[in-house]
Amino acid sequence: MSENEVRAFSKTAIGVALARMIHLSEDGEPKILNDTIIAKLLGPSAQDYLKLKSDYLSGERAQYIRAHVVLRSRYAEDRLAEALQRGIKQVVILGAGLDTLAYRQPDWARDLRIYEVDHPASQAYKRERLEQAGIELPDNLSFCAIDFETTSLADGMSNGGIDKHVPTFFICLGVLMYLNSQTVMTLFRTILDYPKGSEIVFTYSDTSHDLPEASKALLASIGEPWLSFFAADQLCEDLEALGYSQAHIIDPDWSQKHYFNERTDNLQAPKYKGIGTAVV
Repeated sequence: MSENEVRAFSKTAIGVALARMIHLSEDGEPKILNDTIIAKLLGPSAQDYLKLKSDYLSGERAQYIRAHVVLRSRYAEDRLAEALQRGIKQVVILGAGLDTLAYRQPDWARDLRIYEVDHPASQAYKRERLEQAGIELPDNLSFCAIDFETTSLADGMSNGGIDKHVPTFFICLGVLMYLNSQTVMTLFRTILDYPKGSEIVFTYSDTSHDLPEASKALLASIGEPWLSFFAADQLCEDLEALGYSQAHIIDPDWSQKHYFNERTDNLQAPKYKGIGTAVV
């Protein structure tokens, strides 16, 4: 990746991709997420970033960031598998970044239509990386580029061919914290226009998560500050008041029991809340 390419793309998205790659290569068993595509997508020059490897490997903070990254994707994909029983027909990945679900999709996803939604510049960068890496685009994948300065999410998805009349599963990871609270709730309202049984799995910044001042300063310096924080119970109440049939924030103890027990290393579930689901 050239310096110009990196500047054109979210730096936190690249950090997330590196965390997934390092989990597969360095962490013990069982793997929370088997992202077998990410190293190829990042390319040989990813090794340049791994000069900073200790930032992603050593210390408690590095471990819980990595644990959060792989947990959120695994949880979303597990919820998607369950949602198929409700007749889900399409998957919309909001702020897709370097997500690789479409390129390593399990057999049960082959009948789904998968849409990656992102800013035009970010999507162009990813598509260039896919081509350079020789990663084949699956037949059931479509790209939906939306410039939110000129187009609403609802209009952008409609223009991108996303059918709001069929049950849809939305994945929105690492996005909401960069939006103000009003924009976040507008996004949730937009999804309510989709049929009953549609679902969104999302991450958010919880008020109980005390982000270190150094991290706040770093995010602000790269133009990606966190803008919204929500209390878990209140957020669920607000979503149900909007019209969702159910909303749930997963508990750290539940995550530990279902995904992190009986490991060959000391990787632990994140101790803070920040991953949720809401069903239309």
